[in-house]
Amino acid sequence: MNIIKECDSKNNLNHSKHSDGYEYWNEYDSKNNLIHSKTSDVFERWKEYDSNNNLIHCKDSNGFEEWKEYDSKNNTIHCKDSNGFEY
Repeated sequence: MNIIKECDSKNNLNHSKHSDGYEYWNEYDSKNNLIHSKTSDVFERWKEYDSNNNLIHCKDSNGFEEWKEYDSKNNTIHCKDSNGFEY
C-alpha cells in the first residue's frame, strides 16, 4: 500500500492519502498540539490543551468525550469519560 504524506513547515502531518483512497487530515495549534483530525470515513476528533500542553479534553464525532486534570508537575491526577469511567 502506498501512502502519500503532506507535512507543514514544522513537520506536522497535515494530510495523508492511502492508495486504497482512505485519507485523513490534521490541524495543529501554535504549539504543535494536534487539535483536530478528520478521516475520509467521516470520523472526527477535537482536542484541547492547557497552558502546559497537557491534553485536558477530547471529543469525537461518535459522541465520546474524555476530560483530564493534572497536578503542578503535569502528572495526570484525574480522568473521566462520557461513559462514566473515572480513574
